[in-house]
Amino acid sequence: MTQPDARCPTCGPTTSEQHPRLPVSRCTNCKEHLPSRDLLAWLETAITERETAAREACDGGEGRWHNGWCPDGELEEGETDSGCGVSDERDRTVVYDEGRPNKAQSVHIAMNDPESVLRRCAADRKLIAEHGPFSGRDTACKGCGLDMVEELITSHYEDCPVLVAIAEGYGWTEREGVCPTGR
Repeated sequence: MTQPDARCPTCGPTTSEQHPRLPVSRCTNCKEHLPSRDLLAWLETAITERETAAREACDGGEGRWHNGWCPDGELEEGETDSGCGVSDERDRTVVYDEGRPNKAQSVHIAMNDPESVLRRCAADRKLIAEHGPFSGRDTACKGCGLDMVEELITSHYEDCPVLVAIAEGYGWTEREGVCPTGR
């Protein structure tokens, strides 16, 4: 089902459609995800996308990657392991070193393996649950608490610095028009 009057960051005014697998709208032209109108919904989509990508990248394994791609005993005579590839916990090559990545990049890739991504997503979900709205009717951030005179520190969860910081880690920017409430 398409919706008129959407605004795509790439195409400009367009129509939108529901993504077939994710709870997000996308541009009917370029298929880019369209800005959400709710911080929590946007975060749910962003985290779900990363969890899905991480699970798919596990490729039947547990998702633990390490720097260096040649398992012991697989080097031929005269070869040296450049350490610039990335392998999974089964010593299957994930990224090899045919000119790319360099050593620092392969270390970075291994440090951001699927298992690590899934742990970060789970931790972010815990923080979001702690800093979401008090209830469906009350939009105040329950995690920020009260000040010295029993007033809410953050009267709307979309202003919560913890939620905004988490969202920024997933690419939330006001430039994209994603910070919707004008706060």
